[in-house]
Amino acid sequence: MADPVNSKPGWQSYQQTGNPADIVSSPDVATVFGGKVDAVDGQTQGLRVLGGTLDDTSALGDYLVSRVLGFLGVDGWQEWSPSLMFGAGNSNMSVSYPNAGFTTRANMLWFWVSVRLTFKGSSTGPVTLSGLPHPSVGNFSFPVNVRTTGVATDGSAATAYVTNGLITLFRGASTNDQANVAIDADLENAATIDISGWYPIEGPLI
Repeated sequence: MADPVNSKPGWQSYQQTGNPADIVSSPDVATVFGGKVDAVDGQTQGLRVLGGTLDDTSALGDYLVSRVLGFLGVDGWQEWSPSLMFGAGNSNMSVSYPNAGFTTRANMLWFWVSVRLTFKGSSTGPVTLSGLPHPSVGNFSFPVNVRTTGVATDGSAATAYVTNGLITLFRGASTNDQANVAIDADLENAATIDISGWYPIEGPLI
């Protein structure tokens, strides 16, 4: 890409020439300078980028730009593929709308997932969601937000925790008791699970 070339109109000062033809109207000034950028020593002032593309011909530059944009979360949400599991499997399970997204900034991951169960199938065991794009840091557990329908609880609202790359669903606030982990029998065939939250990951991912 060629270097930019500065330009200026060939106007003359009316005060110097005394020629009325050298008087420049406001619309003419706006036409010429509307797309200009004020600059001092090569630094733009009051710059607003309203469109266009970032032109980069260097492989290293492209990589650095993509990583910086990813670090800032500019790329927005990315998809990930959740798997609803009962124990170690999901045999004959039928799920609709298994939508999920995530984004990372430095060493933090934000995510959401929405699962609509239509048939539980034949697998049995604890209710988990696998497939998170990055495991949580240090094998620690982190609470996340959860909303469910068609899930039996202990009388309080269901809760969920992320450990490594796995989300575990609990029947209530008592998450220290493994007997309170939700199992297949706690879910109706039309149960819904919506989970969102954030947790730290090994990083930063740059």
